[in-house]
Amino acid sequence: MSAEQRQFDRVRLPMPFRYQVSDIVSNSWREGRLDDLSTGGFRLTTREALDPGSRLRFQLPFPLRGQLYGSPLEFSGEIVWCRGAGMVEYGVKFLRMSIGQQQELDEMVDFFRESSPGCLTANQRV
Repeated sequence: MSAEQRQFDRVRLPMPFRYQVSDIVSNSWREGRLDDLSTGGFRLTTREALDPGSRLRFQLPFPLRGQLYGSPLEFSGEIVWCRGAGMVEYGVKFLRMSIGQQQELDEMVDFFRESSPGCLTANQRV
């Protein structure tokens, strides 16, 4: 994805991440790493081969006052790009968010932006 396509500021936050692939019957939770997050989507790194257009269901831990608490927030998304081999990076955009989910995501991104000096702007690429 080129810098010109970025619409949202991102925050770097490498952290463990759980996801399910919607198109696969087994529907088991898989592990990956969340590399950065914005209100429009995120970058995921995993060893699993996934195709652009694949739909995911995933959980994000919700921060409050510097700690993670309660049940993780659940969202759905679609893979829009991929790059690499072995450990593959995927760009995922959020899908079908309720107003409440959007507010929670906005709070989460704001929290990480304020607590992380590694905030990226919409025009930066890693």
